[in-house]
Amino acid sequence: MISMFKTLLIKPILFIISFAFSIIYEFTGNKTIAILGILITFFFLILIAILGFIERKKEISFIKIRVLRSFENIGSQKGFFYLMLAYSVFLGLYIPSNTIQVSPTEFFTNHRTATSLLFNVFLAYTGLFLIWVNLIYYLSPKVFRGIETCLFSTNLICGMLYYYTYNTNNGIVSSLLIYEKKPFISSSSKLIGIIIYVVVFVFVYFLLSKNKSEHNSEHNSIIKNTGIILSAIFVAMSSTCILSIHNEIKKAHIEINQEKKEYEEILPISKDGKNVVVIMLDKAVSGYIPYIFADKPYLKEKFDGFTYYPNTLSYGGRTLYASPALYGGYEYTPLNVNNRKDETLADKHNEAITVLPLLFSENGFSSTVCDPPYAGFSHEIDLSIYDKYPGINAYRTAGVYKSNVESSSNTYYEDQQENALFWYSAYRSQIPVFRNIIYRDGTYNYHNSHGYFPQPFLDNVSVLAGLSELTDIKSDDSDNFIIIDNETTHEPVHLSIDECENYVLSIDFDYSNMDKILD
Repeated sequence: MISMFKTLLIKPILFIISFAFSIIYEFTGNKTIAILGILITFFFLILIAILGFIERKKEISFIKIRVLRSFENIGSQKGFFYLMLAYSVFLGLYIPSNTIQVSPTEFFTNHRTATSLLFNVFLAYTGLFLIWVNLIYYLSPKVFRGIETCLFSTNLICGMLYYYTYNTNNGIVSSLLIYEKKPFISSSSKLIGIIIYVVVFVFVYFLLSKNKSEHNSEHNSIIKNTGIILSAIFVAMSSTCILSIHNEIKKAHIEINQEKKEYEEILPISKDGKNVVVIMLDKAVSGYIPYIFADKPYLKEKFDGFTYYPNTLSYGGRTLYASPALYGGYEYTPLNVNNRKDETLADKHNEAITVLPLLFSENGFSSTVCDPPYAGFSHEIDLSIYDKYPGINAYRTAGVYKSNVESSSNTYYEDQQENALFWYSAYRSQIPVFRNIIYRDGTYNYHNSHGYFPQPFLDNVSVLAGLSELTDIKSDDSDNFIIIDNETTHEPVHLSIDECENYVLSIDFDYSNMDKILD
């Protein structure tokens, strides 16, 4: 109950204060000025509240300017409440649920479910709009109430337009909602966004100011009914997303505080037979290898007998496009896959990731597959596609085993993910000219000096760290084929080596070797 109270009332204010401080500090470089700016903002909010209180007591108007006076009697407390309800559901439930449903397990940690993350964000927006903004509206003079009604009505309408029409194509979004490519919005798109906002604001103003009266009955009904209808629509659409999230999590067989298994020997290797091992490090950069060997010369001895091919390319910029060719050969390049128009993509993909294990199995090898990408043509891999092949052993390993790479500060990862999801909703629905201010190179103005291990990194690095314990070395001449997909390199993480030669999180980066001339 205390945690819910904190999320509902305190966390929204902390989000706003932290964001405001970061923006002011970024532009001024002075913490004192940033704090002063926040204090001045609160001073004006209190002043508006005092003016509103005096106005209700004395029945007078402080505003004599005709244009501003025209906003008087626009809207009402009840109509504004339903407007804020629709805005809360749109930003706090609809956009986040749409975002999470794309890949629910990436928003699932061992201590928090994806749905609890969604609930926290919704609660924060509910506290912000249904409580704090409504309180400000209640304390404001009539003129400010009319302006607030028009502004938030415009924000909601334009937010929906921006969300659907300004969906920037910047590649894959990480679990911290960081785009693969830096978002770019052209000047013309920003200008169009501003024009749309102004036009909608003028339309809303004339719609609500027409036939206005002291009782506000007509346009109050418009605002109230629109708020109720939009809230119902957003809740209905969000419900389908939440159901999809629940089903995907259930399909992935993961639970909150799920006990992870100890390592078990699932990868057979023989001393005298033939062993073929393929490890696909998803999103690893081949061009880094010369730098790694230059920085760690001892690795050359460990990799004696291996061949490095620097002039190679993937057949696609995404795992979904490139992995079929790696698993199945040239017949499964994007071009050849698309030429088979009479078959579904799911069938062609599942066939591709079965080719190598099946070929080796049919030629006397023991075939083992671990975490095949998009098995079942689903982000949450479905290993049942191998059930009809008795010679193939398929395993899920990522997130299954206990990790000996631990982080005492993984709570900060959860906090940053919650902060990112909160501001991502605002980012997607915001007027384009302000989007970069919210995004801030993917930080969403969240700063901590503690560092963290992203959960997807922990889930995957535990497999690589435990390869020796996962391997079953046999003293026979059996032939074995093993193919593993691992996404340790998919999540950017800065590591260093401690005194015990273990990899630990590092927040201090040394780029001095980046300019080293390579032989």
